[in-house]
Amino acid sequence: MRRDEALRALRSLLDAGRPCTVDVRGVSMEPFLRAGDRVRVERADPGRLALGDLVAFEEDGNLIVHRFAGWTGARGGRWFRQTGDNMIGFGLVPSEALLGRVTALETGSGVRRLDRGWAGAACRLRGLRVLAARGLRAGLGRALAWRRR
Repeated sequence: MRRDEALRALRSLLDAGRPCTVDVRGVSMEPFLRAGDRVRVERADPGRLALGDLVAFEEDGNLIVHRFAGWTGARGGRWFRQTGDNMIGFGLVPSEALLGRVTALETGSGVRRLDRGWAGAACRLRGLRVLAARGLRAGLGRALAWRRR
């Protein structure tokens, strides 16, 4: 299956409310995500994303998983900021490219839910640390208010 076909199929499944598990490739999210890990992506309400959440989006025909770093009205539309843990700076992505939120991580040592419990809190705190290191200060109070989704 070609990459564009795979992305269309992924989007269709997520739009239908079906979670999808995808393989991690690349180094942009190391050390939190490593090549060979698998992540579970579920459709997310964009209004309920919090700073530090792992989000999946489409960019230049690729599926990308990075940290959500807030919304902006830049470029005359609704965009979100994103960054990888192993990157410098932020990128802007149009809201239409958002596919969903990562809710679980599967590694060689097992599966961890990232949308609740201790593993979810640890993921969020790591994300906030990454974002704070990049100078993002606005909205941290909201993100620190851990809430069940």
